Amino acid sequence: MKIDNNVTIIDKPPRRFLKPAHIISLGFLSVILLGTFFLSLPVSNKDGGWLSFTDSLFTATSAVCVTGLAVVPTAPTFTGFGQAVMLILIQTGGLGLMTLSTLVLMLLRRKITLKDRLVLTEALNRDETNGVVRLVRRILVMTVLIEAVGAALLLPPFVMQNGAAGVWQAVFTSVSAFCNAGFDLFGTASGPYVSLTGYVSSVTVSVTVMLLIVIGGIGFSVISEIFSFRFRFSRLSLHAKLALIVTASLILFGFLFFIIAEQNASLSGLNAGDKVMGAFFLSVTARTAGFNTVDLTAMHPASRAVMMGLMFIGASPGSTGGGIKTTTFAIFLFMTICGFKGSDELVIMKRNIKTKTAYKSVTVVVTGVVLVLGLTVLLLFTERENLTAVGLYSLDYIMFEAFSAFGTVGVSCGITPYLSAVGKFAVAFVMFCGRVGPLTIGVMFVAKHTELLRYPDSSLMIG
Repeated sequence: MKIDNNVTIIDKPPRRFLKPAHIISLGFLSVILLGTFFLSLPVSNKDGGWLSFTDSLFTATSAVCVTGLAVVPTAPTFTGFGQAVMLILIQTGGLGLMTLSTLVLMLLRRKITLKDRLVLTEALNRDETNGVVRLVRRILVMTVLIEAVGAALLLPPFVMQNGAAGVWQAVFTSVSAFCNAGFDLFGTASGPYVSLTGYVSSVTVSVTVMLLIVIGGIGFSVISEIFSFRFRFSRLSLHAKLALIVTASLILFGFLFFIIAEQNASLSGLNAGDKVMGAFFLSVTARTAGFNTVDLTAMHPASRAVMMGLMFIGASPGSTGGGIKTTTFAIFLFMTICGFKGSDELVIMKRNIKTKTAYKSVTVVVTGVVLVLGLTVLLLFTERENLTAVGLYSLDYIMFEAFSAFGTVGVSCGITPYLSAVGKFAVAFVMFCGRVGPLTIGVMFVAKHTELLRYPDSSLMIG
Protein backbone atom coordinates (compact mmCIF):
# COMPACT_ATOMS: atom_id res chain seq x y z
CA MET A 1 0.00 0.00 0.00
CA LYS A 2 1.56 3.31 -1.10
CA ILE A 3 1.07 6.24 1.33
CA ASP A 4 3.12 8.89 -0.49
CA ASN A 5 6.18 9.08 -2.70
CA ASN A 6 8.56 8.13 0.11
CA VAL A 7 6.73 5.65 2.34
CA THR A 8 5.38 2.25 1.40
CA ILE A 9 3.62 -0.17 3.72
CA ILE A 10 3.72 -3.80 2.72
CA ASP A 11 0.36 -5.46 3.18
CA LYS A 12 0.63 -8.68 5.15
CA PRO A 13 -1.44 -11.67 4.10
CA PRO A 14 -4.19 -12.72 6.51
CA ARG A 15 -2.76 -14.76 9.34
CA ARG A 16 -3.85 -18.37 9.61
CA PHE A 17 -4.92 -19.68 12.96
CA LEU A 18 -3.45 -23.14 12.52
CA LYS A 19 0.06 -23.48 11.14
CA PRO A 20 1.40 -26.87 10.00
CA ALA A 21 3.26 -27.03 13.33
CA HIS A 22 -0.06 -26.64 15.18
CA ILE A 23 -1.68 -29.41 13.15
CA ILE A 24 1.23 -31.82 13.70
CA SER A 25 1.44 -31.16 17.44
CA LEU A 26 -2.31 -31.31 17.99
CA GLY A 27 -2.47 -34.48 15.90
CA PHE A 28 0.10 -36.21 18.10
CA LEU A 29 -1.65 -34.94 21.21
CA SER A 30 -5.03 -36.24 19.99
CA VAL A 31 -3.62 -39.71 19.36
CA ILE A 32 -1.97 -39.70 22.79
CA LEU A 33 -5.24 -38.81 24.53
CA LEU A 34 -7.15 -41.43 22.54
CA GLY A 35 -4.51 -44.03 23.40
CA THR A 36 -4.70 -42.99 27.06
CA PHE A 37 -8.41 -43.77 27.10
CA PHE A 38 -8.06 -47.21 25.50
CA LEU A 39 -5.09 -48.25 27.64
CA SER A 40 -6.94 -47.31 30.81
CA LEU A 41 -9.92 -49.58 30.02
CA PRO A 42 -10.37 -52.82 32.03
CA VAL A 43 -10.35 -54.80 28.78
CA SER A 44 -6.77 -53.62 28.20
CA ASN A 45 -5.46 -54.70 31.60
CA LYS A 46 -4.89 -58.23 32.83
CA ASP A 47 -6.07 -57.45 36.34
CA GLY A 48 -9.47 -56.41 34.95
CA GLY A 49 -9.28 -52.98 36.56
CA TRP A 50 -8.81 -49.44 35.32
CA LEU A 51 -5.22 -48.27 34.82
CA SER A 52 -4.61 -44.88 36.43
CA PHE A 53 -4.81 -41.81 34.21
CA THR A 54 -1.19 -40.87 34.95
CA ASP A 55 0.19 -44.29 34.00
CA SER A 56 -2.09 -44.54 30.95
CA LEU A 57 -1.05 -41.09 29.74
CA PHE A 58 2.64 -41.81 30.28
CA THR A 59 2.44 -45.16 28.47
CA ALA A 60 0.46 -43.71 25.54
CA THR A 61 2.90 -40.79 25.25
CA SER A 62 5.88 -43.14 25.33
CA ALA A 63 4.28 -45.31 22.62
CA VAL A 64 3.22 -42.49 20.28
CA CYS A 65 6.55 -40.72 20.78
CA VAL A 66 8.25 -44.09 20.08
CA THR A 67 10.32 -43.82 23.24
CA GLY A 68 9.97 -47.04 25.23
CA LEU A 69 10.17 -45.69 28.77
CA ALA A 70 7.60 -47.59 30.83
CA VAL A 71 6.08 -47.05 34.25
CA VAL A 72 4.29 -50.41 33.98
CA PRO A 73 5.68 -53.54 32.28
CA THR A 74 4.00 -54.17 28.93
CA ALA A 75 3.55 -57.96 28.86
CA PRO A 76 2.54 -58.53 32.52
CA THR A 77 0.19 -55.52 32.56
CA PHE A 78 -1.67 -55.43 29.25
CA THR A 79 -3.94 -58.00 27.63
CA GLY A 80 -3.77 -58.87 23.94
CA PHE A 81 -6.16 -56.00 23.26
CA GLY A 82 -4.02 -53.57 25.23
CA GLN A 83 -0.87 -54.75 23.47
CA ALA A 84 -2.61 -54.30 20.09
CA VAL A 85 -3.53 -50.73 21.10
CA MET A 86 0.11 -50.09 21.96
CA LEU A 87 1.25 -51.51 18.63
CA ILE A 88 -1.13 -49.18 16.78
CA LEU A 89 0.14 -46.22 18.81
CA ILE A 90 3.76 -47.16 18.07
CA GLN A 91 3.08 -47.52 14.34
CA THR A 92 1.19 -44.23 14.26
CA GLY A 93 3.94 -42.44 16.12
CA GLY A 94 6.67 -43.99 13.98
CA LEU A 95 5.12 -43.14 10.63
CA GLY A 96 3.51 -39.92 11.75
CA LEU A 97 -0.17 -39.07 11.90
CA MET A 98 -0.11 -37.04 8.68
CA THR A 99 1.46 -39.92 6.75
CA LEU A 100 -1.32 -42.26 7.86
CA SER A 101 -3.96 -39.60 7.23
CA THR A 102 -2.68 -39.21 3.68
CA LEU A 103 -2.95 -42.98 3.24
CA VAL A 104 -6.60 -42.84 4.29
CA LEU A 105 -7.27 -39.99 1.83
CA MET A 106 -5.59 -41.93 -0.97
CA LEU A 107 -7.61 -45.06 -0.18
CA LEU A 108 -10.80 -42.98 -0.22
CA ARG A 109 -9.63 -41.39 -3.48
CA ARG A 110 -9.84 -37.94 -1.92
CA LYS A 111 -7.80 -35.07 -3.29
CA ILE A 112 -4.61 -34.18 -1.40
CA THR A 113 -4.93 -30.41 -0.99
CA LEU A 114 -2.11 -27.88 -0.90
CA LYS A 115 -2.67 -27.46 2.84
CA ASP A 116 -2.25 -31.24 3.29
CA ARG A 117 0.98 -31.13 1.31
CA LEU A 118 2.32 -28.24 3.39
CA VAL A 119 1.65 -30.13 6.61
CA LEU A 120 3.24 -33.28 5.17
CA THR A 121 6.28 -31.26 4.13
CA GLU A 122 6.63 -29.99 7.71
CA ALA A 123 6.08 -33.46 9.20
CA LEU A 124 8.67 -35.09 6.94
CA ASN A 125 11.24 -32.27 7.37
CA ARG A 126 11.28 -31.42 3.68
CA ASP A 127 11.94 -28.04 2.10
CA GLU A 128 9.47 -28.36 -0.80
CA THR A 129 6.07 -29.89 -1.47
CA ASN A 130 7.09 -31.36 -4.81
CA GLY A 131 6.99 -35.16 -4.68
CA VAL A 132 5.84 -35.35 -1.06
CA VAL A 133 2.78 -37.52 -1.82
CA ARG A 134 4.92 -39.90 -3.87
CA LEU A 135 7.32 -40.13 -0.92
CA VAL A 136 4.41 -41.03 1.37
CA ARG A 137 3.49 -43.93 -0.91
CA ARG A 138 7.08 -45.17 -0.80
CA ILE A 139 7.19 -44.80 2.98
CA LEU A 140 4.11 -46.96 3.42
CA VAL A 141 5.33 -49.67 1.05
CA MET A 142 8.82 -49.70 2.56
CA THR A 143 7.44 -49.86 6.10
CA VAL A 144 5.21 -52.87 5.37
CA LEU A 145 8.00 -54.75 3.56
CA ILE A 146 10.73 -54.03 6.12
CA GLU A 147 8.58 -54.87 9.14
CA ALA A 148 7.31 -58.06 7.47
CA VAL A 149 10.85 -59.23 6.72
CA GLY A 150 11.92 -58.35 10.28
CA ALA A 151 9.03 -60.34 11.77
CA ALA A 152 9.84 -63.33 9.54
CA LEU A 153 13.48 -63.34 10.68
CA LEU A 154 12.53 -63.05 14.37
CA LEU A 155 9.85 -65.72 14.13
CA PRO A 156 12.05 -68.89 14.41
CA PRO A 157 13.99 -67.97 17.59
CA PHE A 158 10.92 -66.54 19.34
CA VAL A 159 8.63 -69.46 18.47
CA MET A 160 11.35 -71.95 19.39
CA GLN A 161 11.64 -70.44 22.87
CA ASN A 162 8.08 -69.24 23.56
CA GLY A 163 5.84 -71.38 21.37
CA ALA A 164 2.79 -69.85 19.66
CA ALA A 165 3.21 -66.63 21.66
CA GLY A 166 6.42 -66.08 19.71
CA VAL A 167 4.44 -65.20 16.57
CA TRP A 168 2.90 -62.13 18.20
CA GLN A 169 6.20 -61.31 19.89
CA ALA A 170 7.98 -61.35 16.51
CA VAL A 171 5.45 -58.98 14.92
CA PHE A 172 5.40 -56.65 17.92
CA THR A 173 9.21 -56.56 18.22
CA SER A 174 9.69 -55.94 14.48
CA VAL A 175 7.33 -52.95 14.47
CA SER A 176 8.76 -51.64 17.75
CA ALA A 177 12.34 -51.94 16.47
CA PHE A 178 11.72 -50.34 13.07
CA CYS A 179 9.83 -47.48 14.73
CA ASN A 180 12.69 -47.17 17.24
CA ALA A 181 10.19 -47.58 20.08
CA GLY A 182 11.90 -50.11 22.35
CA PHE A 183 8.80 -51.75 23.79
CA ASP A 184 8.93 -55.53 24.17
CA LEU A 185 6.73 -58.43 25.31
CA PHE A 186 9.32 -60.46 27.22
CA GLY A 187 8.70 -59.15 30.71
CA THR A 188 7.39 -61.44 33.45
CA ALA A 189 6.17 -60.94 36.99
CA SER A 190 9.63 -61.79 38.32
CA GLY A 191 11.51 -59.86 35.62
CA PRO A 192 9.21 -57.12 34.26
CA TYR A 193 11.83 -55.09 32.37
CA VAL A 194 14.19 -57.69 30.89
CA SER A 195 13.96 -56.39 27.30
CA LEU A 196 16.16 -58.59 25.05
CA THR A 197 18.69 -59.64 27.71
CA GLY A 198 17.65 -63.26 27.15
CA TYR A 199 18.81 -63.06 23.54
CA VAL A 200 22.28 -61.57 24.02
CA SER A 201 23.78 -64.75 22.50
CA SER A 202 21.31 -64.91 19.59
CA VAL A 203 22.96 -63.57 16.45
CA THR A 204 19.67 -63.71 14.54
CA VAL A 205 17.74 -61.63 17.08
CA SER A 206 20.55 -59.13 17.73
CA VAL A 207 21.43 -58.51 14.08
CA THR A 208 17.79 -58.34 12.94
CA VAL A 209 16.80 -55.86 15.64
CA MET A 210 19.92 -53.75 15.02
CA LEU A 211 19.21 -53.60 11.27
CA LEU A 212 15.60 -52.61 11.90
CA ILE A 213 16.73 -49.87 14.28
CA VAL A 214 19.33 -48.47 11.87
CA ILE A 215 17.04 -48.58 8.82
CA GLY A 216 14.22 -46.89 10.72
CA GLY A 217 16.63 -44.31 12.11
CA ILE A 218 18.30 -43.09 8.91
CA GLY A 219 15.11 -41.54 7.57
CA PHE A 220 12.58 -42.47 4.93
CA SER A 221 13.94 -40.01 2.35
CA VAL A 222 17.43 -41.54 2.69
CA ILE A 223 16.05 -45.06 2.26
CA SER A 224 14.15 -43.89 -0.82
CA GLU A 225 17.29 -42.32 -2.30
CA ILE A 226 19.36 -45.44 -1.67
CA PHE A 227 16.93 -47.66 -3.55
CA SER A 228 16.33 -45.08 -6.29
CA PHE A 229 20.04 -44.71 -7.05
CA ARG A 230 20.79 -48.40 -6.54
CA PHE A 231 23.27 -47.82 -3.72
CA ARG A 232 25.46 -45.37 -5.68
CA PHE A 233 26.81 -43.14 -2.93
CA SER A 234 28.10 -40.44 -5.28
CA ARG A 235 24.60 -39.70 -6.57
CA LEU A 236 23.02 -39.24 -3.14
CA SER A 237 22.00 -35.81 -1.88
CA LEU A 238 24.11 -33.99 0.70
CA HIS A 239 21.47 -34.78 3.32
CA ALA A 240 21.62 -38.51 2.61
CA LYS A 241 25.42 -38.55 2.59
CA LEU A 242 25.64 -36.74 5.92
CA ALA A 243 22.98 -38.95 7.50
CA LEU A 244 24.77 -42.14 6.43
CA ILE A 245 28.28 -40.95 7.30
CA VAL A 246 27.34 -39.59 10.74
CA THR A 247 25.23 -42.67 11.55
CA ALA A 248 28.02 -45.08 10.63
CA SER A 249 30.64 -42.99 12.46
CA LEU A 250 28.61 -42.80 15.67
CA ILE A 251 27.85 -46.52 15.66
CA LEU A 252 31.54 -47.36 15.10
CA PHE A 253 32.67 -44.90 17.77
CA GLY A 254 30.17 -46.27 20.27
CA PHE A 255 31.15 -49.85 19.54
CA LEU A 256 34.88 -49.20 19.99
CA PHE A 257 34.29 -47.34 23.25
CA PHE A 258 31.90 -49.91 24.72
CA ILE A 259 33.98 -52.93 23.74
CA ILE A 260 36.87 -51.43 25.73
CA ALA A 261 35.05 -49.80 28.65
CA GLU A 262 32.52 -52.59 29.30
CA GLN A 263 34.89 -55.58 29.30
CA ASN A 264 34.63 -55.92 33.08
CA ALA A 265 31.26 -54.23 33.50
CA SER A 266 28.01 -55.00 31.64
CA LEU A 267 29.79 -57.32 29.17
CA SER A 268 31.62 -59.35 31.81
CA GLY A 269 30.79 -63.04 31.83
CA LEU A 270 30.15 -63.15 28.08
CA ASN A 271 32.36 -64.92 25.58
CA ALA A 272 34.32 -62.93 22.99
CA GLY A 273 31.65 -63.20 20.28
CA ASP A 274 28.84 -62.17 22.61
CA LYS A 275 30.89 -59.22 23.87
CA VAL A 276 31.31 -57.95 20.30
CA MET A 277 27.58 -58.38 19.61
CA GLY A 278 26.67 -56.79 22.95
CA ALA A 279 28.91 -53.76 22.34
CA PHE A 280 27.46 -53.25 18.85
CA PHE A 281 23.93 -53.53 20.25
CA LEU A 282 24.68 -50.95 22.95
CA SER A 283 25.95 -48.52 20.32
CA VAL A 284 22.99 -49.06 17.98
CA THR A 285 20.29 -48.97 20.65
CA ALA A 286 21.57 -45.59 21.87
CA ARG A 287 20.38 -44.21 18.54
CA THR A 288 16.80 -43.85 19.94
CA ALA A 289 15.84 -47.54 20.04
CA GLY A 290 15.29 -48.46 23.69
CA PHE A 291 16.10 -52.18 23.60
CA ASN A 292 18.97 -53.63 25.60
CA THR A 293 20.67 -57.02 25.73
CA VAL A 294 22.80 -56.28 28.82
CA ASP A 295 22.12 -54.79 32.25
CA LEU A 296 22.44 -51.01 31.90
CA THR A 297 22.83 -50.48 35.65
CA ALA A 298 26.05 -52.53 35.45
CA MET A 299 27.56 -50.15 32.87
CA HIS A 300 30.64 -48.10 33.70
CA PRO A 301 29.69 -44.46 34.43
CA ALA A 302 31.91 -43.34 31.54
CA SER A 303 29.93 -45.58 29.20
CA ARG A 304 26.67 -44.09 30.41
CA ALA A 305 28.07 -40.62 29.71
CA VAL A 306 28.98 -41.62 26.14
CA MET A 307 25.56 -43.21 25.73
CA MET A 308 23.94 -39.93 26.80
CA GLY A 309 25.84 -38.16 24.03
CA LEU A 310 24.71 -40.71 21.45
CA MET A 311 21.11 -40.44 22.68
CA PHE A 312 21.23 -36.65 22.46
CA ILE A 313 22.32 -36.79 18.80
CA GLY A 314 19.79 -39.50 18.02
CA ALA A 315 18.56 -40.53 14.59
CA SER A 316 18.27 -38.69 11.26
CA PRO A 317 15.60 -36.17 10.18
CA GLY A 318 12.41 -37.62 8.74
CA SER A 319 12.95 -40.91 10.56
CA THR A 320 11.16 -42.74 13.36
CA GLY A 321 13.74 -41.61 15.93
CA GLY A 322 14.34 -38.53 18.08
CA GLY A 323 17.28 -36.48 19.31
CA ILE A 324 18.72 -33.34 17.72
CA LYS A 325 19.35 -35.50 14.61
CA THR A 326 22.54 -36.52 12.81
CA THR A 327 22.55 -33.72 10.23
CA THR A 328 22.03 -31.11 12.95
CA PHE A 329 25.04 -32.51 14.79
CA ALA A 330 27.09 -32.44 11.58
CA ILE A 331 26.20 -28.81 10.84
CA PHE A 332 26.90 -27.80 14.44
CA LEU A 333 30.28 -29.57 14.28
CA PHE A 334 31.24 -27.88 11.00
CA MET A 335 30.12 -24.51 12.40
CA THR A 336 32.50 -25.03 15.31
CA ILE A 337 35.34 -25.81 12.90
CA CYS A 338 34.48 -22.71 10.85
CA GLY A 339 34.58 -20.69 14.07
CA PHE A 340 38.13 -21.87 14.77
CA LYS A 341 39.13 -21.07 11.20
CA GLY A 342 37.49 -17.65 11.25
CA SER A 343 35.52 -18.51 8.11
CA ASP A 344 32.40 -16.53 7.14
CA GLU A 345 30.84 -19.37 5.10
CA LEU A 346 29.73 -22.84 6.12
CA VAL A 347 30.75 -25.29 3.40
CA ILE A 348 30.17 -29.07 3.63
CA MET A 349 31.21 -31.39 0.82
CA LYS A 350 31.56 -28.48 -1.61
CA ARG A 351 28.06 -27.23 -0.78
CA ASN A 352 27.38 -23.89 0.86
CA ILE A 353 24.94 -24.25 3.77
CA LYS A 354 22.29 -21.53 4.12
CA THR A 355 22.55 -19.25 7.13
CA LYS A 356 18.92 -20.06 7.94
CA THR A 357 19.79 -23.76 8.20
CA ALA A 358 22.72 -23.00 10.49
CA TYR A 359 20.47 -20.90 12.75
CA LYS A 360 17.95 -23.75 12.93
CA SER A 361 20.69 -26.17 13.95
CA VAL A 362 21.84 -23.93 16.79
CA THR A 363 18.22 -23.50 17.89
CA VAL A 364 17.65 -27.26 18.02
CA VAL A 365 20.86 -27.94 19.96
CA VAL A 366 20.28 -25.17 22.50
CA THR A 367 16.63 -26.13 22.99
CA GLY A 368 17.64 -29.75 23.47
CA VAL A 369 20.21 -28.82 26.11
CA VAL A 370 17.66 -26.64 27.93
CA LEU A 371 15.03 -29.42 27.94
CA VAL A 372 17.47 -32.06 29.20
CA LEU A 373 19.00 -29.88 31.91
CA GLY A 374 15.59 -28.54 32.91
CA LEU A 375 14.16 -32.05 33.28
CA THR A 376 17.24 -33.18 35.22
CA VAL A 377 16.95 -30.33 37.72
CA LEU A 378 13.21 -30.88 38.13
CA LEU A 379 13.59 -34.61 38.75
CA LEU A 380 16.36 -33.97 41.27
CA PHE A 381 13.87 -31.87 43.24
CA THR A 382 10.71 -33.97 42.85
CA GLU A 383 12.06 -37.53 42.94
CA ARG A 384 14.48 -37.42 45.85
CA GLU A 385 12.20 -39.17 48.33
CA ASN A 386 10.90 -41.84 45.93
CA LEU A 387 14.26 -42.76 44.42
CA THR A 388 16.18 -42.63 47.69
CA ALA A 389 13.78 -45.21 49.12
CA VAL A 390 14.78 -47.70 46.39
CA GLY A 391 18.45 -46.70 46.25
CA LEU A 392 18.24 -45.08 42.78
CA TYR A 393 18.60 -41.38 43.62
CA SER A 394 21.66 -40.46 41.58
CA LEU A 395 22.55 -37.56 39.29
CA ASP A 396 23.96 -40.14 36.88
CA TYR A 397 20.71 -42.13 36.69
CA ILE A 398 18.47 -39.06 36.52
CA MET A 399 20.49 -37.42 33.73
CA PHE A 400 20.41 -40.73 31.86
CA GLU A 401 16.60 -40.70 32.14
CA ALA A 402 16.41 -37.10 30.89
CA PHE A 403 18.61 -37.77 27.85
CA SER A 404 16.63 -40.93 27.13
CA ALA A 405 13.34 -39.02 27.23
CA PHE A 406 14.51 -36.20 24.93
CA GLY A 407 16.13 -38.61 22.48
CA THR A 408 12.99 -40.80 22.61
CA VAL A 409 15.33 -43.70 23.30
CA GLY A 410 13.60 -45.50 26.14
CA VAL A 411 16.59 -47.08 27.90
CA SER A 412 16.63 -46.53 31.64
CA CYS A 413 18.60 -47.36 34.74
CA GLY A 414 15.37 -48.47 36.41
CA ILE A 415 13.99 -45.23 37.85
CA THR A 416 10.97 -44.82 35.53
CA PRO A 417 8.48 -46.98 37.50
CA TYR A 418 9.27 -45.08 40.71
CA LEU A 419 8.64 -41.56 39.38
CA SER A 420 6.06 -39.38 41.10
CA ALA A 421 3.06 -38.00 39.21
CA VAL A 422 4.92 -34.72 38.64
CA GLY A 423 7.98 -36.59 37.39
CA LYS A 424 5.88 -38.68 35.00
CA PHE A 425 4.20 -35.62 33.50
CA ALA A 426 7.56 -33.86 33.13
CA VAL A 427 9.19 -36.84 31.40
CA ALA A 428 6.12 -37.24 29.16
CA PHE A 429 6.35 -33.58 28.13
CA VAL A 430 10.03 -33.92 27.18
CA MET A 431 9.27 -37.12 25.25
CA PHE A 432 6.59 -35.21 23.34
CA CYS A 433 9.00 -32.35 22.54
CA GLY A 434 11.68 -34.83 21.47
CA ARG A 435 9.36 -36.63 19.06
CA VAL A 436 7.51 -33.65 17.57
CA GLY A 437 10.75 -31.66 17.42
CA PRO A 438 11.96 -28.49 19.19
CA LEU A 439 11.54 -26.43 16.02
CA THR A 440 7.95 -27.54 15.52
CA ILE A 441 7.12 -26.75 19.15
CA GLY A 442 8.83 -23.35 18.89
CA VAL A 443 7.05 -22.38 15.67
CA MET A 444 3.72 -22.88 17.46
CA PHE A 445 4.44 -20.03 19.86
CA VAL A 446 6.73 -17.71 17.91
CA ALA A 447 5.33 -15.84 14.93
CA LYS A 448 7.37 -15.77 11.75
CA HIS A 449 9.01 -12.39 11.35
CA THR A 450 10.40 -10.81 8.22
CA GLU A 451 12.89 -8.04 8.94
CA LEU A 452 12.26 -5.05 6.66
CA LEU A 453 15.18 -2.97 7.90
CA ARG A 454 18.92 -3.47 7.52
CA TYR A 455 20.81 -2.38 10.63
CA PRO A 456 24.52 -1.39 10.85
CA ASP A 457 27.02 -4.20 11.39
CA SER A 458 28.77 -4.54 14.74
CA SER A 459 31.15 -6.95 16.46
CA LEU A 460 31.31 -8.43 19.94
CA MET A 461 34.15 -9.96 21.92
CA ILE A 462 33.70 -13.77 21.92
CA GLY A 463 35.49 -16.48 23.90
